[in-house]
Amino acid sequence: MKEVKHQVFISSTFIDLQDERQAAVTAILNSHNIPAGMELFTANNISQWEIIQRWIKECDIYMLILGGRYGSIDAKTQLSYTHMEYKFAKSLGKPIFAIIISESRLKKIDFENPTFIEKDNPQKLTHFRLEVKEGLVREYDDLKDIEIHTARAIAEIENDYKLIGWIKGDNKLSNQVSEELARLSLENNRLKLQLNTVIINGLNIEEFITVFKSRTEKYDEAIKVLLNLGKNLNLGVSSNSHTISPGTENYTFLKLFIELGLVRLDNSSVKRYYFTEEGQKFYLQLLKDQYTSTNKESL
Repeated sequence: MKEVKHQVFISSTFIDLQDERQAAVTAILNSHNIPAGMELFTANNISQWEIIQRWIKECDIYMLILGGRYGSIDAKTQLSYTHMEYKFAKSLGKPIFAIIISESRLKKIDFENPTFIEKDNPQKLTHFRLEVKEGLVREYDDLKDIEIHTARAIAEIENDYKLIGWIKGDNKLSNQVSEELARLSLENNRLKLQLNTVIINGLNIEEFITVFKSRTEKYDEAIKVLLNLGKNLNLGVSSNSHTISPGTENYTFLKLFIELGLVRLDNSSVKRYYFTEEGQKFYLQLLKDQYTSTNKESL
């Protein structure tokens, strides 16, 4: 049995694809990895979307099963929750693979159980399918297809990406090895997905930095703070954290980051600071530049 296991988040509509999800779970377990999905979550006082985001962030691989339904629509985004999960995983640079129902299987389901076919938002489902087909996609006709495709896709991703994964507590790694794994994961899973031309709030990276510098005389210090808080901002930093107490330099810079559209403050329950999508792109670009600079200095 392999030493490192990878956690795979399974995303799909639920009622119509329970058998398909179980087939995926079986394949993931047989490949000695860890499945995660909404059926494993427990109820608490945290919003469902916040829980989903945390699980997707913690997973190594994102898997989508797309059947004949688009799913429940979020009132704010006008996207289904499955579509939102897909976009969120993509924004994080997660390795993604999708298994989509074939046309022949879709016709059979339409005949056998028409309630499992999208009637309210067929155009949204069509657009979603087209969006998904730009990535790693396989079609399925039956449950066996799902097991086979899932196992193969995971093997390909494990071969192509340097994933950190999960290691048993008794397999102790040195800090040096852990840091190296983290560096490789950032470089391969996120930074290589960034386009050569990064656009932040409608500006290219050079233009955005010019605007940034015009707002503060301590640009270098601000960037250090952003890099130091970066990992925590991905997960959400509580406003009660001592690292961002009012009156501290971090707190002053966070107000600037919010003004620049890099960070947002979520007041839903406990006040937390998070990266915006633009902030995530800028942070990843900073990491990429830092990594490139370090490599050049070592040559």
